[in-house]
Amino acid sequence: LELLWAEWQTVQNAATLYVTKVFADRRVMVLSATTDVLTAQSNRSLPALEAHDTTIDVAGSDLSAALDIASQRDAASRSALTADSNLKALLNLVPTTQLDLADLAEPDTITRAQLQAALGAVPEARPDLMALQAGYQAQEESVRAAILQQFPAITLGYSRAADTSGIKTNGLAVTLSIPIFGETRATIRSQRATRSKLQAEYQARLDSTEANAWRIWRTLNLLREQIDTLSARLPELRQMARTSQQAYAAGNLLPATYVLLQTTLSARESELLDLESTLWTDTIALKTLLAMPPILPKSEEGQK
Repeated sequence: LELLWAEWQTVQNAATLYVTKVFADRRVMVLSATTDVLTAQSNRSLPALEAHDTTIDVAGSDLSAALDIASQRDAASRSALTADSNLKALLNLVPTTQLDLADLAEPDTITRAQLQAALGAVPEARPDLMALQAGYQAQEESVRAAILQQFPAITLGYSRAADTSGIKTNGLAVTLSIPIFGETRATIRSQRATRSKLQAEYQARLDSTEANAWRIWRTLNLLREQIDTLSARLPELRQMARTSQQAYAAGNLLPATYVLLQTTLSARESELLDLESTLWTDTIALKTLLAMPPILPKSEEGQK
């Protein structure tokens, strides 16, 4: 059971690395596109500054924005690389293996009723809790054995003898072992203390499971609300960013406004990816905590 629980945790770790890699790759794509736009703007501002066609604050702002987005892109690239390496190591794959990861959609929603049902069934479903139960039962047997050892042990024996004169004797031997001077009482106390410790550990882990499950479940609901709110406003921001690009190219928009809209869009796109990534990793953690079936990418669910 302990080995099985370690296997479950390995599966959770692999799934979390999977999600981290997928969303890091998405973030790299978003930030790379914005980096290209802002780098092009900065490349226009610097020659203009040398030609005294713009001010240093405008050129400096353009360069700062381009470098900032490029730095975020590089950080996302490192995160993707780290997740990729760790996932390969966890799966015992050589570093040069090319992983073809299926895309991720939105994870299934866990309802309150599903959460309550899973909490009721988790003691008989999660390996670590089952292992503690098995340990408690084994320790209960040890306590009973220690209690039995404090009672006297009686041994009966029968003997027969004959001498050279033909006299025969028969006898009954009784051996009584009284554990007065032994350590039986100390052994009983020790075994009972171990049993109490196992019971306390089991209850503490059960209580922790319930508290964490409800906390993660509430967090998931909050994440979905935030994702819905941001997703509803992003189309407007994307359209404004596209319009600003056209207006700036036509000379009808100030560079500062153009850069501001592009960086704002990039920041909100990255924020949405962070929320979606957290939604996935928290759902994976909750399902592992509740011993619920693992989550598969949508493409694999269709195949199943």
